[in-house]
Amino acid sequence: MPTGGEASYTGIATGNYAAILGTEFEIIGEETDISGWYDGDFTATANFSNGGGTLSGEIIVTESTEYLSYRDTLRKHTNFVKDSEISWSGIEFDSDGQASGDVTVTIPGLGREASGGKTGNKFSSENTGGNPRLIAGTHGGSFESTGGTEVGFIGVHIGAINQ
Repeated sequence: MPTGGEASYTGIATGNYAAILGTEFEIIGEETDISGWYDGDFTATANFSNGGGTLSGEIIVTESTEYLSYRDTLRKHTNFVKDSEISWSGIEFDSDGQASGDVTVTIPGLGREASGGKTGNKFSSENTGGNPRLIAGTHGGSFESTGGTEVGFIGVHIGAINQ
């Protein structure tokens, strides 16, 4: 691993999510169950130092497909969690390039009561410029709105160094 400097990475993310709707969605039906999958953009910045460093990253959901279940009715829907963010800041990684830490989940239009989760990341072997050329990882997070909507995400992400 490098012992100094900074590198930025961009890539993709994908995963599954589940939700139960709260009072914000009375028109759809409070307590509607949702299950679906999402794709998104992944960005990260690594700050290298002797023996490790810190990593900040963000996933922004660009599209989702889901099924809504309410009172024995099943409906297909798209982009319910579009523009949602799963992010982490300043988590530490070791000299082997492994990083894990806490995440925050944000869903536009919903007031956040609580959110949390974890991410785990690993850098690839170094490229010719001295920095790891890839970073790959997993992410999982939960979100609870002020109106009782609960959402859970779990997925994977990979990014290549920006040169």
